[in-house]
Amino acid sequence: MRGSGVRPMRRRASFSVRFAIILAILGVLIAGATAAIPLDLAANESRTVALDSAATKATIAANLVSAQRESLHQFVRGVAGSMAGPLSTGDTGTATQVLARESLVTAADDLLGCTTASTRTVLRQGRALGDGDATRLVLLSDVDRGQPWVLDGDGTPWLVDAVDIPSLTPPAKVFVGRPLQQSFVAQLTADLGGGGDAAQLAVLHDRTIGSDSMLGGVGVRRGEALPSSLQPALQSTTHDPMLLTVDGRSVAAAAASLGDGVALLVTTFVGPSAGFLSSVIGPVAIIAAAMILLSLLVVFTMVERDLQRPLRRLDRAVAGLAREDFDVPIPVGGDDELGRLATTFEQMRRTLRATLTGAEARATIAHELTASQPLHVALQRVCELLRDTTEAQSALFVVAHTDVAEAFVSGAGLERDVDAERLLSGGGPLAGAFDMEETAPLQAIALPGCGEAEAGMREICASPMRIGSHTFGVIALADKSLGFNAADLALVSSVAEQTALALERFRILAVVQRQASTDELTSLYNYRFLVDYLDQQIALAERLKSPLAVLMLDLDRFKQLNDTHGHHAGDEALRGFARTLRQSIRRSDLAARYGGEEFVVVMANTNGEEARLVAEKIRRAVADMALQLGPDIEETSVTVSIGGVAYPDDTGDARQLLRLADDALYRAKRTGRDRVCFVGDGTRRRTLLGHEQRPGDRSPQ
Repeated sequence: MRGSGVRPMRRRASFSVRFAIILAILGVLIAGATAAIPLDLAANESRTVALDSAATKATIAANLVSAQRESLHQFVRGVAGSMAGPLSTGDTGTATQVLARESLVTAADDLLGCTTASTRTVLRQGRALGDGDATRLVLLSDVDRGQPWVLDGDGTPWLVDAVDIPSLTPPAKVFVGRPLQQSFVAQLTADLGGGGDAAQLAVLHDRTIGSDSMLGGVGVRRGEALPSSLQPALQSTTHDPMLLTVDGRSVAAAAASLGDGVALLVTTFVGPSAGFLSSVIGPVAIIAAAMILLSLLVVFTMVERDLQRPLRRLDRAVAGLAREDFDVPIPVGGDDELGRLATTFEQMRRTLRATLTGAEARATIAHELTASQPLHVALQRVCELLRDTTEAQSALFVVAHTDVAEAFVSGAGLERDVDAERLLSGGGPLAGAFDMEETAPLQAIALPGCGEAEAGMREICASPMRIGSHTFGVIALADKSLGFNAADLALVSSVAEQTALALERFRILAVVQRQASTDELTSLYNYRFLVDYLDQQIALAERLKSPLAVLMLDLDRFKQLNDTHGHHAGDEALRGFARTLRQSIRRSDLAARYGGEEFVVVMANTNGEEARLVAEKIRRAVADMALQLGPDIEETSVTVSIGGVAYPDDTGDARQLLRLADDALYRAKRTGRDRVCFVGDGTRRRTLLGHEQRPGDRSPQ
């Protein structure tokens, strides 16, 4: 009895141990095989994204070049129209002046020329090229032959457009040429976008590099042949994107033909893990599948007859997992070993399904957040993707107010629009998540009367979008039929981190752009932005024959204020003046700090009388200011002298506006300060020196 009682115990123990070992091995193999699936998908996605990106950017680059050609065509067509009148009457002097004036508005390296029966003129920024200039000779020769692309002696391709001057006999042409040199390529590359989706681009002519560039991380120089590793990208007649290896790195390359042997070649980098995963995942998956089958055979030989039927059902379910079919539920039996095993596999299936779906969603969300598109568009697409992935009724982002953007809500599935500030400060679940010190997701119920409930949300899973101690806002899912599981919480937390990084990149970019164009002390536009803006307005005024006015302002006796109260008080005075100036001008006017205590206001579509009214408004507002420059300084008042000029009321040359306004300001200073003087007031103008004066060159305080 004792011996017979021991043997069954040993058999049961042996069976349980072996059964447990085999199942453990089987589970590990299945987990390993299924874990490789999202990695393989990520690798394929990385390659596909790189190929699509290269093709898209090549098309965009070609379209940008085409747009430049169209812009040059419209420009040279306008020049031809302007020269037709003088040339038809034989007034070549006026025609030459028109050509020289139009040449001044072209880019620094552009060439503008005209060929008639008696003259062959080529200008760069108003200056004629010599008869022996090599580029001039090449351009004239190819323009005569009607070539849209010209290759100069250095191997640089030129974008050329020529237009016949109407109604002339013998015929004459006006043409413009733009070199596709290093600065052109650099600007084109910058226009294609940067960050993780950055591209590198080169201009080619008959497989020869047209300008110094970077391709696939390798520097290429003008006049050199395209590296052999990139040659296949040009061999395809359809110019389909290709995956190539350049200097040991995997890149996607796409070409776009511009005609006459000129082409653009764009390269983007493929994710560093794609090549390794492609070579490893296949063999690992085969070995794992073979081991799974072997383990199943061992299991079948070990079990008894009364276990075969439930094991067959379990086998079919496991085979479904091996086929990547994670949507079919595994039948769950009783509370015995097989029942508990089936339950475990069903939990594993749900976890694997959630893991796979979450991995795909994270990859897609990362692509959306780094793609070249507006932030609100990216967030809207991410919301829709989160709804589809988690099967939640609604998803939304609530982004808090920052120094570069107002608070806003981007959501999908909401019953009504909601206010961002109310959600973040209204005491509901989203406000609680926003104020949390931890980044773990918060699950809560929206009570009646709160903003979340009014938007149709009840059961909420929310997580703060935070980097360090700064919280950008909240991401939230609401109302899932089966409730939120661990995979949903992990996905929400991961997307919150991804979105916080995207919002930080957006904020940094906005701050940098703002700092580049504004004066740090006064928050007005700076001198560099003023010059660019004024050049644009002058070109528009001259082309459209529209009025344009410029005011130049200078604080009276500012040096005396500085010497008396110190530079800190002077800075406070400048800040106070800038605030008053912004409040006194119209929304359409632009105010900028010219330098020191001098400021400029540019008023588009404004004649002299309108500009004078604005100037007087500014002068009175400044005179009424009461400045508190420091705790130990009594309230101080300042005055301002203003010089103004209007085109075409005061001058027929819009490019003299800044000088003439400066001249009028000087007269306002000399005739008593705290007044407005315009060029057309009849006072004798002082002689200009022929160069723009900068602050500090002159003027009484």
